[in-house]
This record gives sequence, structure tokens and C-alpha cells, in this order.
Amino acid sequence: MMPEMGSEHKLYKPVPTLGGVIGFAAFVVLVVILGGGLSFSLAESSALMKAMLMIPFLIFALFGFYVVLAFFAISYRIEDDGLYIRWGLMNKRIPWDSIRSIERIKGMPKVWPVFGANWPGYSAGAFTISGLGVMSVFGTELEDNLVVLRTGIGVFGVTPAEVAVFLELVQKKTSLIAQQVDLDEIQEALLQPVPSEDNIYLALAGLNFICVIGYVAYLAAFFPSKVSEALAKGVAAPPRELVLLAVIAVAMFFINISSARKVYQNMTAGGYMMWGIGIFITIFFASLSIYVISFS
Repeated sequence: MMPEMGSEHKLYKPVPTLGGVIGFAAFVVLVVILGGGLSFSLAESSALMKAMLMIPFLIFALFGFYVVLAFFAISYRIEDDGLYIRWGLMNKRIPWDSIRSIERIKGMPKVWPVFGANWPGYSAGAFTISGLGVMSVFGTELEDNLVVLRTGIGVFGVTPAEVAVFLELVQKKTSLIAQQVDLDEIQEALLQPVPSEDNIYLALAGLNFICVIGYVAYLAAFFPSKVSEALAKGVAAPPRELVLLAVIAVAMFFINISSARKVYQNMTAGGYMMWGIGIFITIFFASLSIYVISFS
């Protein structure tokens, strides 16, 4: 969004991406699968057990919904007293006199989440970026669009759509010259391995995904018919808790998408091990479910 040149307040939106749509679609799928599975598996459980599992799930769902919606509220506002970064309900002011340096980053940053949301087209939270250090990023498409502001109150990364005009105004406000930083010239950034280029990591993650899909598909195909058959015969049906095992396996997979990557940053084998544990647990739960359904 181009600023209004005659106005004291200049508002910039981030580089447009499908990050919000991707996040919302993934959020809906995840909440429907986990919420539906939990509700079904806990239908005959005690009130205490329901509270122990449903309350954390609802908190997770509300927080996730906020994070997804916050994508649509990212903006950068230039005013006389500083730069305002808005993300959701947050409206962070960075005084002009606190800014020590301005960097425009060329290349694709290797991003490692410390705490926050990070998927294609959306980054919000605290991150370590290879060659650049730890910073708070609130933006969308990072490749060739990231602007880093190193200040006395922290390091911030933004991705304004009109980056040239944005930088020109920030330089005027701070009396600083923006530095061009090429990630291809930073040794640390070049040498840092990333999961997306590691065939072993990708194979383990893919195998875990296949195991989870196969497990869920098996339950969907055989659990309902086995329950109906048991009810018709007047015998005990397979326990609903089998569905809870599948919910745990799905949740672990999504947790590993983030946690395995974090471990991989400091120890490659640790990232492999996280996926290996996920595969083992999924196969164990699936084997247990197959045994119970087959012999009940």
C-alpha cells in the first residue's frame, strides 16, 4: 500500500502472500480432526478426564485462531515519534532515536523459530536467523523483502510491500543509511544446514506422515463397522480410547513439524531422532489398535 504523501501518518502493509489463507485452512483441518477425535473418544469418560484434555485443547484452539487472524492485521506505521509495528492486538512503538542500524536483506533467510508462527508466507514471533542473530519478526515473505532494524530495545524484522519508499522515509527519520546485506556472502548462513535440503530429514518426516495417514485411514475404515458389529451381537465394542491414540499420534506429528526443526538447528541427529520417535509411537499405537479391533 502506497503512503499518502500529504499525510503525517504513513501506513504500510506487508508483502501480500497466501500465508493467512494457508494458516486458516491448516487451522480448520487440525481443529476439526483433533476436536472431533477428542469429543468422540472422551464421550464416556469422567468429567475430570474431559476437563484435563478438553481445556488445554480449547486454549490451544483459541490461541491458534488469534495467531492466524493476526496475519490480516500486520502493518507498519511511520509517525513523528517512531515506527509502529502492528500484529494483532500488539502495537509496538520503536522510537527513531533508538534505532542503531538499518539492514535490507538479500536472499532467503534460514529461519529457526524460538517462539512464534512460521509457515510459508507468514512469520510472527521470536526467531534465530542464520548470519543475522535473534530477532522479533512480524511479516510475510522474507526472501529479498526482509528489513532488519537493530535498536536499543531489541532487533526487529519487517517486510513492507513498498520497501524502497519505506526505507527512504525511515532513513530520513533516523538520519541513517540502510546497509545492503547479502546472505550469500555470510559464511554462517551458507554453512548452516536446513531440513528442507536434508534428504534423511525429509524421508523421516514423510514416513511419519504416511504412518499417521495410514493409521487414521485404518481406524476410519474398520472401527465404526466393528462397533456396529459388536452392538448387533450384544458384545463389548472396541474402546473409544483407540480414537484418542490416533488423536495423540496426529498431535505429535504437528508438534514435530516445529520441534524437530528446532532440535535440528543445533544437532542434526536430534532432528532425525524426533521424527524417529514419532514414527515409533505411531506404529506402536496403530499395532495396538489393529490387535484390539481384530480380536474384540
